[in-house]
Amino acid sequence: MEEPYRDIYGYYAESTDFVRDDGLKVPIGYDPKTDTVRYNPASMDGIELPDALPHELAHRYDALAVQSWDNDAWTAALTDAADRITMDIGRWQETADAAENPFVSDILSALSRGGLYTLYGHDADYWTARTIPAEAFADMLAAAGTGRGKAEIERLFPGIMKVFQNMIGGV
Repeated sequence: MEEPYRDIYGYYAESTDFVRDDGLKVPIGYDPKTDTVRYNPASMDGIELPDALPHELAHRYDALAVQSWDNDAWTAALTDAADRITMDIGRWQETADAAENPFVSDILSALSRGGLYTLYGHDADYWTARTIPAEAFADMLAAAGTGRGKAEIERLFPGIMKVFQNMIGGV
């Protein structure tokens, strides 16, 4: 894992409390109200922890240190990318159909506000001015930190990647 990702993930992995929650409706998620990562073992079928855990730790890092939803450059870059998708939704659906990486898939879901069918993502009613930048940030950090999907994101969204790198100090 490259710097600064190693330091970010090292700190947040060691300092995060993980709480079993059998009533949780999703398999795993960061809860900013309690500053914990909650998980429901009964819902974990089909979930790849090497993908889900970095994503949830990235949400924690974002909530406590970055607050991507308040970064004007980040939200502008996301809006530009979303506009590109809206202008050619058919071509982007082909991209979404080919996307097997959960981070790439979730970014496409966010930027299209659920308008693209993706393997990983959320329903249209989930996407707001707060959730789009937060999910995109978590996906970017997880992809960059794990190396899975980073090159594809750089190719598809170079503007987003540039702003993201500035937000976390380079790489």
